[in-house]
Amino acid sequence: LLTHNTQQMSILRTLWRLGHDVTSRIVIIQSSATIAKDTVTSIKQHIESNKNLRAVFPHLKPGDLWTGDTITIERPPGIRTPSVQARGAFGKVLGHRYDTVIADDVVTLETSRTAYMRARLLEWFIKEPMSRLLSGGQALVLLNAFHPEDMGHALAKMAGWKKIGRAHV
Repeated sequence: LLTHNTQQMSILRTLWRLGHDVTSRIVIIQSSATIAKDTVTSIKQHIESNKNLRAVFPHLKPGDLWTGDTITIERPPGIRTPSVQARGAFGKVLGHRYDTVIADDVVTLETSRTAYMRARLLEWFIKEPMSRLLSGGQALVLLNAFHPEDMGHALAKMAGWKKIGRAHV
């Protein structure tokens, strides 16, 4: 099940980004690897068979790597990081560099229930995915607020993060 936010931000924005820049390197992080794979599967299906996408971005075609959780579109050689990777919260992202990090619903009841889990998720997000973000890159964090001290609230208080929308906890 893909939500409207996932559809718009994780799938369509990723396709738009790849269509405008085939050298893009994007990691999509969701609450579980399975959910993130579903999102990448949807991206793959659009690239493979969406006639409207093909009309706008005719150059957007499958590349060498086309698996369940990792895809590379046709692009110039020499770029080691795949075009799009799917990862679950706490998944390994080290070893690659990204120009876009999308964290989509990584804050859950489980990751926000205790102070330990809230701190663990925030620490992982900053030390792993955010440490892999290239200079000039962007991070999109889509979430529902579960606790006044969850990752979304903590990021909103940090310099450099722009909060869009509202939180009710």
